[in-house]
Amino acid sequence: MISLIFYIFLPGIIFQKNFLSFAIALLPLVIAILYSVFRLKRFFLVKNISIATAVCASVLIVPAYYENWTGVWGILFLFFFFMILTNTIFFDIKDIKGDSVFRIHTLPVILGIPVTKNICSVLVAAAFIMIIPMIATNRESILLIPSVCILVLSTICAPDSENHPWWYFGILVDGEYWILLFSTVVVLLLQ
Repeated sequence: MISLIFYIFLPGIIFQKNFLSFAIALLPLVIAILYSVFRLKRFFLVKNISIATAVCASVLIVPAYYENWTGVWGILFLFFFFMILTNTIFFDIKDIKGDSVFRIHTLPVILGIPVTKNICSVLVAAAFIMIIPMIATNRESILLIPSVCILVLSTICAPDSENHPWWYFGILVDGEYWILLFSTVVVLLLQ
């Protein structure tokens, strides 16, 4: 509820600065409306890409607000995009039976779990590659590595069926965000 309140005030605050940051702040809302009204969930990969884009839009608000665009922001966007895209694909494994019944075309439904795991491995590798130029420009970016390592572990441990241990999604797949939070706290304490 608190985040909703802040999100309501965010566009009004940043609209005063510039239109681009306002548009980027509205992007998640527009995607949420398209997702809900036009049922984007039913289209192959559109759900995953739209969720990843909506969440990663927050990365772009900062350079838009301060009008300080550098390549690092694009790399950071791609890093989080690959991470969140992978995460949403993992959650599709959990819902294979329901998605099949409702004819929702997800990677695990269309291509099967082994191919889905291979695709997720490529996405995790792409996220890891994005860290290299970020570390070259900002040494604190090294703290993103544990988050990617958790995602690597999630890929390795991904269930081969809808039957999965209770801890897989609740702790391992979502664990990357706890690691990211811990890394952020470490960066703040080191400053």
